[in-house]
Amino acid sequence: METKRLTGAEIIWECLVREGVDVVFGYPGGAILPAYDALNKYDDKIHHVLTRHEQGATHMADGYARSSGKVGVAIATSGPGAANMVTGLATAMMDSTPIVCITGQVPRAAIGSDAFQEMDISGAVIPVTKHSYLVMDIKDLARTIKEAFAIARSGRPGPVLVDIPKDVQAEEYDFTYPKEPITLPGENPIQNDFEETDPDPPKKVRRCMKDWNMPCTGKGSPSCCEGKDYCKSTREGGKCRKKDGSGYYIYKDDTKAKVDYMPEQEREDI
Repeated sequence: METKRLTGAEIIWECLVREGVDVVFGYPGGAILPAYDALNKYDDKIHHVLTRHEQGATHMADGYARSSGKVGVAIATSGPGAANMVTGLATAMMDSTPIVCITGQVPRAAIGSDAFQEMDISGAVIPVTKHSYLVMDIKDLARTIKEAFAIARSGRPGPVLVDIPKDVQAEEYDFTYPKEPITLPGENPIQNDFEETDPDPPKKVRRCMKDWNMPCTGKGSPSCCEGKDYCKSTREGGKCRKKDGSGYYIYKDDTKAKVDYMPEQEREDI
């Protein structure tokens, strides 16, 4: 596995290159300057479009994503620079456009001290993004950027913000780009057929719940197995169909087994 000693700023650009990014839109400022300094090493791979306002950078990333089919990328500094991106993030959220916004943040020691141009941007944009991050450890930087792109692209596309403190950008680390695929809770549910005709679907559901040793939720109800026992057996999910054609799916994610489209009376039988 390839390992290189890089600064956090260089890791940002390395990750963007690995994600297929060749154009970014941005406006520099104090907290993001380490990343802009490192951009000189990548100017043959990434074209930077200097905008006149951070909101414009975000809208340009949005338009680029719509026209190219790629994830748009916008960059800004901390505080007012990051805050200016909110309208563009909201537009991308409402219109399901995949963009990743990278913002600088004050050094970690200054976070929470009302420092110059400090703002909790990762908290402020929660209502208008699919997800937002504040990277407090350089060890998490590469995986966070990869995960941000995965979230922006997956399911209903949308905007993701990654906030990176200035001292994290300046810190050095042995960089290895994560090769393993990003998996998110609830993504790629396991669905395999059980018998086409199942005389007793609740028993099948109960077996799956116990097999996964997880709590199980039924669609439209808070729980379909409160107070029930768990056990261990197979790891298969499935799809149950009754003779009358009605049915439901049984699947699991990282936190719980789930049952969808189960008639109320059958949830009560479990």
